[in-house]
Amino acid sequence: MEQTVQWYDSPYPLLLLLAGVATFTLTLLAWNRRSAPGAYPLIFLGLGVAIWQVAYGLALFTEPGELRIVLAKVQYIGIVMVPTAWLTFAIQYTGRGNWLNAKTIPLLAVMPITTLALVWTNGSHNLIWATIEFDVSGSLSLLHLTYGNAFWVHTIYSYMVMLAGILIVAEDIFYSHRLFWQQSAAMLVSAIAPWVANWLFFIDAAPMGNLDPTPFAFLVSVAVLWWAVYRVRLLDITPVALKAIFENITSGVIVLDDQERVVASNDSAKDIVGRDVLTDIGLRLRDVWPAGDCVLKADAEESITYSDVLLGDASAGMSYDVVVSPFHDRHQRVVGRIVLLHDVSERRNAERRLQQTSQLAALGELAAGVCHELNNPLSAIMGYAQLLNMQDLPHSISQDVDKIVSQAKRAAKIVDDLLSFSHRQQVRRGAVNISELVSQALSLREYALRMNNIVVKTDFGQDIPKTSGDEHQLTQVVLNLIMNAEQAMVECQGSGVLTISTRCTGNTIQISVADTGPGIQSDHLGKIFDPFFTTKEVGKGTGLGLSMCYGWVQAHEGTIWAESEFGHGATFYVELPVVETHEEIASPDKNHPPITGKRILVVDDEPLITDLLAESLRRSGQEVDIAHSGMEGWQAMQSNTYDIFLLDLRMPGMNGKELFGRLEEWNPNLAKRVIFLTGDSLNDETQSFLAEAGNSCLSKPFTLEQLEHNIQTQLVLQA
Repeated sequence: MEQTVQWYDSPYPLLLLLAGVATFTLTLLAWNRRSAPGAYPLIFLGLGVAIWQVAYGLALFTEPGELRIVLAKVQYIGIVMVPTAWLTFAIQYTGRGNWLNAKTIPLLAVMPITTLALVWTNGSHNLIWATIEFDVSGSLSLLHLTYGNAFWVHTIYSYMVMLAGILIVAEDIFYSHRLFWQQSAAMLVSAIAPWVANWLFFIDAAPMGNLDPTPFAFLVSVAVLWWAVYRVRLLDITPVALKAIFENITSGVIVLDDQERVVASNDSAKDIVGRDVLTDIGLRLRDVWPAGDCVLKADAEESITYSDVLLGDASAGMSYDVVVSPFHDRHQRVVGRIVLLHDVSERRNAERRLQQTSQLAALGELAAGVCHELNNPLSAIMGYAQLLNMQDLPHSISQDVDKIVSQAKRAAKIVDDLLSFSHRQQVRRGAVNISELVSQALSLREYALRMNNIVVKTDFGQDIPKTSGDEHQLTQVVLNLIMNAEQAMVECQGSGVLTISTRCTGNTIQISVADTGPGIQSDHLGKIFDPFFTTKEVGKGTGLGLSMCYGWVQAHEGTIWAESEFGHGATFYVELPVVETHEEIASPDKNHPPITGKRILVVDDEPLITDLLAESLRRSGQEVDIAHSGMEGWQAMQSNTYDIFLLDLRMPGMNGKELFGRLEEWNPNLAKRVIFLTGDSLNDETQSFLAEAGNSCLSKPFTLEQLEHNIQTQLVLQA
């Protein structure tokens, strides 16, 4: 008999067709928002439901027969799509899209494809439907089916997949903002309604008898999803961004309930507090993290901020700003707290470095003023004492003069150290082999280290390039670190191991000095380079050693820092940039007789200095003229011929810079014969001028040997 579609006196078929149209319309709406997380799975979910509803509605219009069975099979295209699409949507919507990859997606497709194949080939195996009969007892002609094993396997699988999606969305309800809570609740209702209807059908408790209520229950789903789309912006605003921020924010976040139990934490918090502490959700934070007891206050109704709290690896000097904020329910009752851990270590270290620099700068200004006032008198004391010692003096008097010279040099060294401490001492650069420099510094303490039972281990890197630097200053840095390590180990345990290494990475040379001493307390690590900070007994340390090292390294555009775990030794690191080195200028041959008989003009406003220079130079075989002002010197330059000009930079009236400028403009070749004298080499303007001029400079205070060396070097260059 030919089968035709009959119109029965029942609203159900038409209701299903209208529901299918509504579902398809919702699918089109999802297509227009397909860039939103979860939109594509929602599209497939809508298509599956629409196919299920339309095919079932058409089947109810159809008389019993083969077409009715074909429409039942078409329904299964939608039936197998719904669970998988729902789970995929739940995964993407809640920000777990990384779960879907090249391995999991094919696995999710195995059961739907297999079931669909069994449905369309059921006539040959009856694994889906064991028997198919038609029930025409009511106003609607219905299929009466008995199910095969494959049907129940697919049904159990579908229930498990639906349950998994529901649990994923339900979890987000607990943690999400109210807007996302409403979205998640709407999706749960839309998923649970047809699920419950289907379950009632299988246990013969459905109010429609043999009529499957599942496609009808999707009417509730469609209505709720329509509300979610237009009322709470489903597909426009999703919790994915919030979850991504929670997981990827660099600050640590810990979420607590009203009993201070951990209910959530991000990876940053686990790294700070400890993964073993925050792994077990549900434990009280106070019980598993002792530091939490000092930042949690049960009666706190407002946010509390704790600044500069040491957390995690305290030996590494990691400090945090901790913000504890309560969150409330709609009745303004505290239902939990959020603990925010913000790493401020870099900021704190920058503040400490700025403070150190400011302190050093202030002390440097004081040191600069003192040094400038001392330089000229010290030059005179040393020079005249050396001139006096050149005479035929009784031995006892000669010894006394030697003491004057020695103490004057000591005072000059103090001045030099003060200039170094001020960070403004001019770096006397030359080609420096860092490994050789460290080895030489170590050799100076070799005997003392051996006598103090200190075992020395070295690891000098290969092919470390030379760099431009002040060999004296860098040697002092290494010596200071070695002596500090030696003293720490001797006082703590009477012996120890000192490990010194050098290496080069890229354009940076690193020196490390490690000891097995007592280490440095974490609260001292940030202060050890501060001026006058010391943990030594009174009389055993000034607190300036590491400050001076800091200044010397900074003058070389390098960095110095320490790492230590208290009780397990300390390691100091010095990093210096690789700077291109230049060949040193010519120096007089010590075996070559000195050049004499040259005419030299000395221009300085200090009579003691001009007299000292004149007498010293005349004794060494030179002719000397003196000028006590810049203008007097300019007149002498125009009237006479000189081989060398000794020119003080700071003079009243026409200063040395102005005089040099006139000479350079008048005769550039003569300007090259100038040797500058200055007691103010630390001034930035002076350093800039000297660098631009390119002439040699004799810094006060100086010895007569240094004066003679500079004169002879200049004469060799002119020869």
